[in-house]
Amino acid sequence: MTMKFCPKCKGLLVPKSIGERFIVKCKNCDFFLEGKAKPLIEEEKIKHKKR
Repeated sequence: MTMKFCPKCKGLLVPKSIGERFIVKCKNCDFFLEGKAKPLIEEEKIKHKKR
């Protein structure tokens, strides 16, 4: 996940997840975005090579 900034005041947006909801709030003003939670890192299936 990359750092994102508020479009209003250019403050740092802080992510919070509540159950299946995903909220991003600004540290300085009352700006927030709401959406469905996404995994931060997707698991990749790696085949291990035998030596």
